Order: sequence, then C-alpha cells, then structure tokens
Amino acid sequence: MDDFKKILSRMIELLRDGEFPMFNILEIIISENNNSSYRSIFLAIKDDVFNDGKSMTEQMKRHPELFPEKIIELISIGEQTGELEEALRKSVELLSTSNSL
Repeated sequence: MDDFKKILSRMIELLRDGEFPMFNILEIIISENNNSSYRSIFLAIKDDVFNDGKSMTEQMKRHPELFPEKIIELISIGEQTGELEEALRKSVELLSTSNSL
C-alpha cells in the first residue's frame, strides 16, 4: 500500500498545481509508475473514463485489489462535489492510519 499512497500523494500534488486536467494527471501517474500492475490498472481507468465516458469510481470498483471500498467512497464523493483533491488527501490519511483496508 505504500506505493499506492505515493500514487495518491502525487495526484494531490498535481491537482494542487492546477496546471493539469485529470486526463494528464493519469498519464503522468502511468508514465512515472514502475509497478506494471498499477500502471495497467490506471491505463485502463484512463481509457474507460476518457474514451467511454465512465466515472473514475465506477472503474475503480473493477479493481478491488488496489482500491479498497472506503477509498472508492471518498473518491466518489470528491467527484460528485468537485472536491477531488480533498478526497485524495483523505484517502492518503485513511491509508496511513489503517492497515486493515
């Protein structure tokens, strides 16, 4: 989960900069990630969200091995409210405080 926390932290950093839309953020995450499993999952999410118009959380649900249900719920709320950066930050905090996800 440490690698996953790093991914979420990097997404927060890129969102905070405000220079990148989510499509570019996912592309950066994909290109910077050395874990081939994570890279393929994020590539599939990017393609499904931006090519097929599906929500990010809808696609995250397809990968429970990476995205615990509580994280998906937080991201879903962030998508719905426009507070994705805050949802990602809370996800990192949750992962940091709980190993039982």
